[in-house]
This record gives sequence, C-alpha cells and structure tokens, in this order.
Amino acid sequence: MEEGQNEQTSEASVQIGSNLRRIRKEKNLSLQRIEKISENEFKASVVGAYERGERSISVARLIRLCHFYDVHPSVVLESNNEIDLTKIDTEHVDKVHVDLT
Repeated sequence: MEEGQNEQTSEASVQIGSNLRRIRKEKNLSLQRIEKISENEFKASVVGAYERGERSISVARLIRLCHFYDVHPSVVLESNNEIDLTKIDTEHVDKVHVDLT
C-alpha cells in the first residue's frame, strides 16, 4: 500500500473511531459496560482501539457493532472532512479524454 493510501486509511480509521466514541457516549455506555452487555463479544480494549483509530475495523464487525448500538452504519461512516482538490498531485493523475463525436 502506498503512503497516501496509508494516510487515507489512517484518517478513515480515526474518523470512524471518533464517530463510534460519540455514539457510545450518547448512549451513556462505558467501554467496560459494552464488554459486559455484549457478553464479551466486544472487548473494551478492542473497542477503545477502534475509537482511537489505532485499529481498523472490518465491515462485518462494524455492522455488528452498529447493530449493538442500534444505529445505521451510515451514521458511523459520516465524515465532516472535505477533500482539498488544490492538493491533488496532477502530475500523477491520468488525463481523461472525452470523445464528443
């Protein structure tokens, strides 16, 4: 994986983690409580690592955690980040040719 892709993956993990933490706190749940209620399906240390963006979460696991929190996955995947198009390296972007004939 290239450095830019690693950065994007890391940023996505941090954003998803931040959203997971916000949802958990809105539900007034501690990490330890999640572990207990889920009967150890979701370990406090692992959920904490997701929330800090230190660990990536699989799609299947994300869906299961969303089900546990009773939220739609799109809520967790929301991002307030905008893409700064001025920072795109245009030298390494393939040109698009449109044939209008």
